[in-house]
Amino acid sequence: MSKLAELGDYGGPSSRSVAPADTIIRVRDTVIGGQSISVIGGPSDSIPREQFEETARLLRMSGANILRGEFVLGVEEGMDVEGLKMLRDVAHSNGLLALTPVPSSQHAEVCAEHADILAVGVRNMQNRDLLHHLAKTGKCILLRRGLSATYRDLLGAADFILSRGNPNVILLERGIRTFESYTRNTLDIAAIPALQRLSHLPVFADPSHAPGRRELVNPLSKAVIAAGASGIFIELDLDGERGDAKGVALSPGQWSALGRDLTQLAPVVGKSYGAANE
Repeated sequence: MSKLAELGDYGGPSSRSVAPADTIIRVRDTVIGGQSISVIGGPSDSIPREQFEETARLLRMSGANILRGEFVLGVEEGMDVEGLKMLRDVAHSNGLLALTPVPSSQHAEVCAEHADILAVGVRNMQNRDLLHHLAKTGKCILLRRGLSATYRDLLGAADFILSRGNPNVILLERGIRTFESYTRNTLDIAAIPALQRLSHLPVFADPSHAPGRRELVNPLSKAVIAAGASGIFIELDLDGERGDAKGVALSPGQWSALGRDLTQLAPVVGKSYGAANE
């Protein structure tokens, strides 16, 4: 028996053997999963409100539906609550969902109060204390695959959340550690159809941070959508032409071009994007 077949027989809550139909997550007026393509976008650093507003408008115009923002002040200082409120207000006023990462269990409650989707970082994928607190919020959880995690490891973390009564989990392929040095990490495109075969949960990919190279974001975005991904996570910087510190954020022009490409690609692979999702 193949390793994939063996994995498919494990029977955890996230398994297709338990729930054969795709899980569709509904947050506010947004549908996540199924044949709808979701796009998460936004800056990785704190920016003034007017720039955040401009970013949200650009996302909405290009068909994206989720605005991300990070508002961690530090280990001791905790979260920037005013920043979280701004994220929520700007996102909702532009018809978008608000997503923010949760660094530790002590921040779960305040993040859940203001954000629609709570993200788990690669280093926290198996942080059971954090996953337990996030599950209790009932909010949609974006679960990133760890750099050295197997499919079973990722599904095991998802099972931990589902078994605590929260069915709203998105799996995110963010790249794995390999011998290749040209890219920061290697985006495992095979994970998209493999995880969809194994699990009923929506599968997203991060073509920004996996390669760590801005010029690869557009082609990898189209590749993962063609492979069946239900969404992508993209970093956007209004000053992207000058280059961000990580070298991965798209400029507004590059972002708009990607939106046009996704609009053309979606019907080819049997999915809907942008206005077609509404």
